Amino acid sequence: MSDEKKPVATVKASFSTKAAAPVAPAKKPAAKKPAVKAEAAKKAAAVREAVTAAAGHAKAAADKKVEEVEKNVQKVQDDVKKEVKKVEKKVEKKAEAPKKAVEKKAVEKKPVEKKAAPAAAKKPAAKKAPAKKPQAIRTSVVLQFKGNDYTEERLIQSAKDRWQYDLGRNVEDIKSIEIYVKPEDSKAYSVINGEDVPFDL
Repeated sequence: MSDEKKPVATVKASFSTKAAAPVAPAKKPAAKKPAVKAEAAKKAAAVREAVTAAAGHAKAAADKKVEEVEKNVQKVQDDVKKEVKKVEKKVEKKAEAPKKAVEKKAVEKKPVEKKAAPAAAKKPAAKKAPAKKPQAIRTSVVLQFKGNDYTEERLIQSAKDRWQYDLGRNVEDIKSIEIYVKPEDSKAYSVINGEDVPFDL
């Protein structure tokens, strides 16, 4: 064993044994901090102005739309009130017709006394042509709201249904109906015989 040679391993160093010189960090150019801050402030102010202007335009457009809707609602309410008044007048006229017939029957006929004819004969009165009655104007009110049409007849029928089915009253007992439509609440407020009877549109 002593004569035999043992293999010897040799290691090569892959790194340098010399001390490396410290690397100096790269110098950054000096930043102009005040100029950057001023530019950022200008951009922020411009963005703020643009947002404020856009908000102002959006608010003005929304206010205009609200004003238009309120005008339309007021116009529809006025039209409905006019139509209700017309219907009430028609109902009153129809109710008065039987009263007049009853009054005519109640008046007794009195015998007419003939007076002596005056010496000078009177000229007969010229007959006037009967006045022509104006033709009735057909009217119709339709409230269009959220894709639905609400006619006067439909609103009156809804009020009658509410009166009959929800309150358990007789339709024959109804003497007057007033309907006030409030589309922004999706409600109609009816006054039947002086009693509030609201219902949904």
